[in-house]
Amino acid sequence: MTALAARGELEQNSLALQIGLERTSVAEVVPRLAGRGLLQRRRSALDGRVKLVRLTRKGSTLVRKMSHAVQRAHDRTIDRLEKSERDLFLLQLITLVEANNHIGSVPFRLP
Repeated sequence: MTALAARGELEQNSLALQIGLERTSVAEVVPRLAGRGLLQRRRSALDGRVKLVRLTRKGSTLVRKMSHAVQRAHDRTIDRLEKSERDLFLLQLITLVEANNHIGSVPFRLP
């Protein structure tokens, strides 16, 4: 849901790639979230085989409400690392995600 909040409407397969999950897993989760009124799905007007997904107003509200708790959980996960270790750890995670997604883009550089 945070990926959709950041990027807007996405093809379901692109969403899977963005969050690092298999398409089949996303295909199982998206209908459940849609059933709870958090996501809206529709077929692409350009290609009926493509499913587009976006947050509903209710989904956007939930993402906003949860953002501080999500950040706190993230911070607690890495807060025992020294700053240099944290930067290296995050860089390595980015490298793994990019390798998993077969992205050949410009390497990430820490500020």
